[in-house]
Amino acid sequence: MRALLKKSRFLTGLVKACRALPADVRTLRWTRAQAGQIAAYTAAHAVRKLHVGCGHNLLAGWLNADIAPAHPGVLYLDATAPFPIASASFDYIYSEHVIQHFPFRAGLVMLSECCRILKPGGVLRVSTPNLLRLASLLTERTGAAQTEYTRLVSEKYIPENTARLPAFVVNNFFWDFTHQFVHDPESLQHGLKSAGFASSAAVQIGASADQNLAGLEHHGRIVGDTINEFETMIFEARK
Repeated sequence: MRALLKKSRFLTGLVKACRALPADVRTLRWTRAQAGQIAAYTAAHAVRKLHVGCGHNLLAGWLNADIAPAHPGVLYLDATAPFPIASASFDYIYSEHVIQHFPFRAGLVMLSECCRILKPGGVLRVSTPNLLRLASLLTERTGAAQTEYTRLVSEKYIPENTARLPAFVVNNFFWDFTHQFVHDPESLQHGLKSAGFASSAAVQIGASADQNLAGLEHHGRIVGDTINEFETMIFEARK
């Protein structure tokens, strides 16, 4: 009988729907709170800064936002949909290791919405893995940086890669971390230009000519500084 019930599309669908109900209720609650959170933040801050995909890295003075808020006060925000924020209302936006989890078109929606809500002259700082560095694991197999990255990633995430083969690392990078579209510098700058940004330039981890954007990076604390420095690129784009 149990096996027969499992074949019922209606019953299995009903079970899935019931299991999804708590998440739907949370999303509804978060959505209803958005307008009040945004209004309270903008009223309290002359310089307005949005942190897209904050996770557990809550930045003081920023409106921290995430698709699954894990802390009180974090704004619910689906970065692949229109932002519930007025146009030209923010000065800065920061996003670290988020855009690679979206297909290119969805990532372009995110970049376009960032451009829309920034004031003229506003700046987006976006941090994401660099596809060129990942590709170099296969093309520069004997490079010291590539060898060390392969070793560290294998020890941390791929214990079965005892031979330290770069193919394991490249495959793991895409399939174990739900990465959808990993940019190289050219494709990211193309996306930023297509989204409406007037200019963009690469910057170093933690460094910026604007103190509002300096020292923000957190990814190195999660994966380790050596891994982060090898795989990460950062661009600042001005509207």
